[in-house]
Amino acid sequence: MDTPHISADTEAPSRTGWMKRVLRASMRSFRARLVVALGILGSLVGILTFSLGPTLTPQLRTAGLAISIVAFTTIVLFHTVRALVALAREGEWLAKDADTAWSQVRSLNQEKKEWQEQPDTPSRLTRLASALCGVVYYNHVTDGTLKHDGAFELVSRLAMAATVSGVDSIEHHVYAPHAPEQWDQAIELTAQDKDDKSVRLMPVIVEKSAQRLEWLLKAIPEFKRNDRIEYRYKEDVPPGSFAMTRKELFERNMQWESMDVFAEWPTERMSLSVKMPAGFVPADHDFDVWFGVHNKLRHQQEYARLRALDFWRINRNPQTNEIVYTLDVTFPIQGLHYAIKWIPP
Repeated sequence: MDTPHISADTEAPSRTGWMKRVLRASMRSFRARLVVALGILGSLVGILTFSLGPTLTPQLRTAGLAISIVAFTTIVLFHTVRALVALAREGEWLAKDADTAWSQVRSLNQEKKEWQEQPDTPSRLTRLASALCGVVYYNHVTDGTLKHDGAFELVSRLAMAATVSGVDSIEHHVYAPHAPEQWDQAIELTAQDKDDKSVRLMPVIVEKSAQRLEWLLKAIPEFKRNDRIEYRYKEDVPPGSFAMTRKELFERNMQWESMDVFAEWPTERMSLSVKMPAGFVPADHDFDVWFGVHNKLRHQQEYARLRALDFWRINRNPQTNEIVYTLDVTFPIQGLHYAIKWIPP
């Protein structure tokens, strides 16, 4: 959406203060200057009368004093009235500027509200991003399973299409930021080479540790426009990576434990779920959407959209005593982390 251009209908006010503008306005006309000149002349008459007082007749002294008083009173009254008129005009000017500014603010807020309320805004963003990035995921499903020992298993199934030719690899990242760094264990990837039509897919690990796994999905040859590919992979986060008690949570200086999926590429549908171990009942649970891996700054507008559209589901199985949390999002915003979070018992 184009940013509205803001322009004032009135002349821009001077950088000088309003008092200076009032005084200047009161001195602009010829009459004002004439009154000032007469006032100065009357004052000189009064000074002369006072200086020559002993040598003048009483009638001349009285007349001179009267002239000076009338001249002084006239100049004071004239300029007082002029200043009040100029001040009133200044107030009208300021009020008009204030009304213009408020109308512009209301107009911007209304346009912002209309933009946010358009139901197809997320889909527009996804289409635009897919044209820029060269790929679009029309389905991204990640099912997570928490283990009693604090390990975590992620199984992802993805379906994508190339929107341009020439893309030869797609990055994937997994983070476990609260896992102890000194562990020898690392996040493990299970993915097989796959021949999909005319493209061979190969996983290539770039970096892995207890806190991070980065890998590439290589395509040989490069994807061609409109190629549609489906693939799946599994990631195993080592035992102890997730806090299983509230005491352990606080010892790690955390308020929530969480699993999130990064909307790394333009995506039409993203579904993530977390299955708790049998008998593991969190003290609290929720979903969230945030920027960053460590700061986790909530995206308020997207959070409100997810809440309003009821993308959040909780399923309880009384037979197995298991709880499954699911967040099913249409057109997630690229660059955000969509999370399921909980507080251990």
